[in-house]
Amino acid sequence: RRQRQMCIRDSHYKAALSIHDKLKLDNETKALIYYNLGTITNDASAQEAYYMQALNIHKKLKLRNEVTAKLYKSLGAITSDKEKKTDCYENSLSIYKGLGMESESIAVLYYNLGVIADAKYMKKANFNSSLEIYRRLKLETEETAMCCYALGLISDTKDAKKEMLNKALDIYQKLGVETEGTANAYNKLSNLANTRKQMAEYQEKALAIYNRLGIENETVALLYYNIGIMCGLPSKEKNYCVKALDIYTKLKPVSYTHLTLPTICSV
Repeated sequence: RRQRQMCIRDSHYKAALSIHDKLKLDNETKALIYYNLGTITNDASAQEAYYMQALNIHKKLKLRNEVTAKLYKSLGAITSDKEKKTDCYENSLSIYKGLGMESESIAVLYYNLGVIADAKYMKKANFNSSLEIYRRLKLETEETAMCCYALGLISDTKDAKKEMLNKALDIYQKLGVETEGTANAYNKLSNLANTRKQMAEYQEKALAIYNRLGIENETVALLYYNIGIMCGLPSKEKNYCVKALDIYTKLKPVSYTHLTLPTICSV
């Protein structure tokens, strides 16, 4: 049903666009039609073309409104070029600021800029700006949790790292969602644990979530290995190290096989 609705919308937008073309109209309505076409197409190249057509009209008409900001944000999201992505996000942010707006979209822009920034101080500044907006808007979403996690990774002190990672987990739990980000937060907290018991608890929680999500990567393999060698139970140690080796073999990270093979042989 949704696909049928999309097809109908696509047909209507293109009919409206055809009329604008026949009348040789390059106005704000035409730009909005291009933008809307971009939001519903599944073709990546067509999507970029629609957004660019809309943006060119906005530039021609010297428009800097919320749709212009959305166009830059959308273009930033679909481009793989880091410099272009940064430029699009910064343009979008500048327009939103000029309009005096404060919304979840702006918080997401700050987060995205933090992710792609090279310098640590820029990452921190953008993540903090994002979180400050979420706080003022009283929003706790998955994106808020992701921002807390990202800030936790680059915080300067152990206590600051733990605070932000726990904040991320608190938000995920309030939302009742379990994502790779939840598992990642538990895994990172295990590296900051004060006791071996606490470390093991965090690692087991992380591994359980990765497994429920069907994720198999180097992080999961290393968790199997670390839990195995610390558990003190020979049969569990061997089983977990075999599982780790199985994942490493699938992924072919040769550098890690030296961890598991001697352990399996010794148990």
